[in-house]
Amino acid sequence: MRMYRKADHVTRSWSGGTTTEIAISPANAGYAKRNFAWRISTATVEAETSLFTPLPGVRRITMVMDGAMTLEHVGRYQVHLTPFEQDSYSGEWTTRSIGKARNFNLMMTEGCEGALQAVRIDAETSLPLHFGNERFRQSAEALYCVDGEITVTVNGDESYDLARDDMMLCTGVNEYGLLRLRVCGKNNRTVHIIKASIYACGMHSIGTA
Repeated sequence: MRMYRKADHVTRSWSGGTTTEIAISPANAGYAKRNFAWRISTATVEAETSLFTPLPGVRRITMVMDGAMTLEHVGRYQVHLTPFEQDSYSGEWTTRSIGKARNFNLMMTEGCEGALQAVRIDAETSLPLHFGNERFRQSAEALYCVDGEITVTVNGDESYDLARDDMMLCTGVNEYGLLRLRVCGKNNRTVHIIKASIYACGMHSIGTA
């Protein structure tokens, strides 16, 4: 179990706004070197129109958290995204964004697969996390707090508090692994989280920096 606090995130500028790296794997990988297995980040798109950085060999999933944007994959298709809608696409494509938004991003290279799920927490919610599947024995599950504050209780024992932009990462290498989480918003508020599931084959370590 590892916590990634907002205060520790690193934010940098890009041509369309800012990007904030939250987690990257393996621990010695770097985004600029393009030697990562997977990477979780957020981005604020401040320009009305911007061109995404080409990322050959990378699979991308983008989910809008605030605002709205259209992703135009030149010569392929375009999709309009509102909060908690997502699009999965190749980093090799020429992709243009239209509109201003705050996004959650999962990037994966060969040997990794993943998925994003938006979860609305109205009251105490049970959230079982299963580790491993028939194809990938190493896995990770991340919970990112989009807004408000939440308390996560793991297997009825340890509790963790997450505020906006904090993330919890749970890792497992056993295909039979299971964590039972209870998630509730503080002060009975409705909050939103994003669950990122990442699966890696034996060639990649699931560990992070």
